[in-house]
Amino acid sequence: MYWTPGRNACNRPELDDAGSFQQLVHRIARDGDARGLADLLARCRASGAPMLDSVFAIWPLIHGGRDRLADVLRRVDLGPPATDPLAMIGRAAMRRDLARLIGDHHAVNAWQEIIDRHVSAFSRERPLIGLVARELLRSAEP
Repeated sequence: MYWTPGRNACNRPELDDAGSFQQLVHRIARDGDARGLADLLARCRASGAPMLDSVFAIWPLIHGGRDRLADVLRRVDLGPPATDPLAMIGRAAMRRDLARLIGDHHAVNAWQEIIDRHVSAFSRERPLIGLVARELLRSAEP
């Protein structure tokens, strides 16, 4: 499961003069031009939101603005830095999958290495017990 903020994080009229994010996605699916989406994602502070699942869905239909959208996806804001190792694995998986989507094989390999190292570290008993204990203590705080 990937980390995502609220369901309509960038679906605000002030971010897209042409209408809602959903309307923009439908227009891209119909026309194949993603320049408007690239501009929106570049401006949207919470762009790690559910719009990324739409990007995965419409990527094969995109012809215009594909390079610009790929550039924006390389830098997309996935939210505040992950301090929880399990959240870090989720973020790294999203980065890896975005890199795979846009064809950046070097980044795919780099993010996979990060995932593998985190999974390896937290597959051992002691670090996992420590992580669970930390989370239990954290949830007990008022």
